[in-house]
Amino acid sequence: MAVSLQASLEGIHIIDSARKVRGWTKTAQSWCDAAQTSPATLKRFWRGESIRRETFILICEALGLSWQDIAQEAELPEGLFEETENSTDDDFINDENEYVLPAYLTLKRQYCTEFHQRAISHFQPDSYVSDLWKVLKEEQAYDSSKETIARILNGSRARARNITAICNFFGVKVEEACLETAFISPLSPPSFLTLLPEYRKQFKELARFDFENHSNGYLSGLRKEILNEQNIDISTDTIARILDGKRGRGRNVDAFCRYFGLSWVEACVTAERFLEVTELVAQIRSRVKFAFAYSDRSTSSRQ
Repeated sequence: MAVSLQASLEGIHIIDSARKVRGWTKTAQSWCDAAQTSPATLKRFWRGESIRRETFILICEALGLSWQDIAQEAELPEGLFEETENSTDDDFINDENEYVLPAYLTLKRQYCTEFHQRAISHFQPDSYVSDLWKVLKEEQAYDSSKETIARILNGSRARARNITAICNFFGVKVEEACLETAFISPLSPPSFLTLLPEYRKQFKELARFDFENHSNGYLSGLRKEILNEQNIDISTDTIARILDGKRGRGRNVDAFCRYFGLSWVEACVTAERFLEVTELVAQIRSRVKFAFAYSDRSTSSRQ
């Protein structure tokens, strides 16, 4: 049984029709209440991202729909999970070998060509990128740029969720359309991690966007979402410190990265890297001191 589920392109159309009948917006509070979830999770649902299985089912049932008609289950490598009688979804969610999408993906060359051709035939040849962007924004709450779509279709690496949205539109599974070398199981995080400056800024901006209407602020919204999705409880003070560049427990920082669809390997500076830099600085200082000492001895001997 899959730990998480994502909506298929056909499923998104069904959901969209059903929510319009009820008069709900794509992140309506009434929908959130009925599904026991948050607007941020609904945004990820519309983007075609994987969300927790129970939450996915509740989102569908809130509209009176069968989740089986909406879901597109990812095909996982055989034997990746060995389910036992006593196992639960929570066991798999916290499993360090959980199979997840990497932070970035690249379309295979044949799919770049295929998606180009299909987009041109579906839309106007001189405006197909712009037209595709408009459809993705409406159908999947796509929040990236037209330029990103153009880069993806030209074979450039891009964030997984952006490529997922395009694959969903064309009805092709991400695993099939992207380079296979990207699909690896994540490494277990070390004891402590520190976010790189560029990701601290990016995570703050994304969190403010996802939780702009949260009554207690974006930090509280992010805390609640990570707790609901990953069963990891991080205080708002800790979240603030991590986003300010302070070192945090590995599993807490990893939870940040997972929420935003990034790998901690890419988004963080590890203690080991700090140690390497410290050792390098110490070596340089030692050599500089030796050079000065040698210079002083040479000067004294000449005098």
